[in-house]
Amino acid sequence: MTKDRDQQNLNPISLSLEGRVLAHRSLLIELLQRLPGDRFDELIEWMEERT
Repeated sequence: MTKDRDQQNLNPISLSLEGRVLAHRSLLIELLQRLPGDRFDELIEWMEERT
């Protein structure tokens, strides 16, 4: 099935939720890219401790 056909099978609520997830992902990426290097390293360490 093609991507267009898959999207036609999704209901409006699913499409809305998918759009929100993509927007949050983009925002998170932007915030992480703007962290100073030492803070980014601390965050990575914190996340690794919790995996």
